[in-house]
Amino acid sequence: GRRKNGELFPIELSVAESQEYGPQRHFVGIIRDITDRKRLEEELKTAQARLTAIFNTVPLPLYVAEPGGRITMYNEAAREMYGNLIDRGEFLEMPRLRPDTRTPIPLEDWPIMQALREARNFTDQEQIVLFPDGHEVPVLVHAAPVIVEGSTVAVVGVSQDVTQLKAADRAKDAFLALITHELRSPLAAIISWADLALDDPSLCGEAMQVIQRSAQAQRRIIDDLLDISRVIYGKMNLDMQPVDAWENTRRTAEEQRRVIEEKGLILEQQPPPEPLPVLADPVRLEQIVNNLLGNALKFTPAGGWITVAGAREGMMARLSISDSGVGIAPEQLPLIFERFQQIGRERIAGGLGLGLALVKGLVEMHNGKVAAESPGIGKGSTFTVWLPLREE
Repeated sequence: GRRKNGELFPIELSVAESQEYGPQRHFVGIIRDITDRKRLEEELKTAQARLTAIFNTVPLPLYVAEPGGRITMYNEAAREMYGNLIDRGEFLEMPRLRPDTRTPIPLEDWPIMQALREARNFTDQEQIVLFPDGHEVPVLVHAAPVIVEGSTVAVVGVSQDVTQLKAADRAKDAFLALITHELRSPLAAIISWADLALDDPSLCGEAMQVIQRSAQAQRRIIDDLLDISRVIYGKMNLDMQPVDAWENTRRTAEEQRRVIEEKGLILEQQPPPEPLPVLADPVRLEQIVNNLLGNALKFTPAGGWITVAGAREGMMARLSISDSGVGIAPEQLPLIFERFQQIGRERIAGGLGLGLALVKGLVEMHNGKVAAESPGIGKGSTFTVWLPLREE
């Protein structure tokens, strides 16, 4: 329509035939100015587009249920989790179990149905969702009612997959149990031998040796925990200096020679034909080599050998420590440098499984890289560190 001032505006026209004026055909027309309605419709479209964008931005599965439980809206995360089950409206047909008893949860007890019925929030309710293919997913469900003029018109639901959280909880519990055991073992030896020495002074000398070894073991555990924490949170400070990587490695290995030979192992060294100048923290570089030597020592039976070698490889200094020990299974190699991970051989030999994780963190802080190789169980292993060579 056009107003008197020439302005165009939206109208709604209704026309109906009227028979009130004799045989001629007459019509009645009603014109409505729908400017306000059109404005509200545009605002509604904008709001819906904004809501859809927000829905799809949320990384958790999000959905809207109307009274009766029908799912009318859901985001991409919900589609990824539930697939075509939510597209076909079969979301409500998927069985849910209680995590503690694994008994079925009736539909009326689901959070979205409770929120529709009771018009209040339901949060942190755990369920196990059973998919048609047989796999299970533990989820944490939240539901909040949408109330308009005192009536619940819909419910917004969120299903949070807690599979990884549960795995992290299990790993945390296992780690706490492990570290408690590792700290209690040397502490028990200290207390036991201290009591023996108090009862029998002739045992003082032997007791002091055991106490010293146990205290040093406990200190190493605590130092490793502190160091890995500093690496993780970026609190480790390096004192970078010009260092000959091979000389540092050779000296560190020589300091360990007596311990290695006492176990009945042969220590071999293969020096490079020229120096390996790098920019590194000499103390931390020594720590890297000590941890790798300690790893080789722990997993190499008497009668075996440990070889320390150095070489130039392009613009990198390469340091490798090989052994004839128990080796590493191929499936364990990707996990070997993970912190707080204990693969099969660590479980046998004990320890926290922090040494190699610490090596990886320290090497990467030096802009280097580290890798592990092994032909398989019982065939030994090789750990190689690459550090950037320092320009002369």
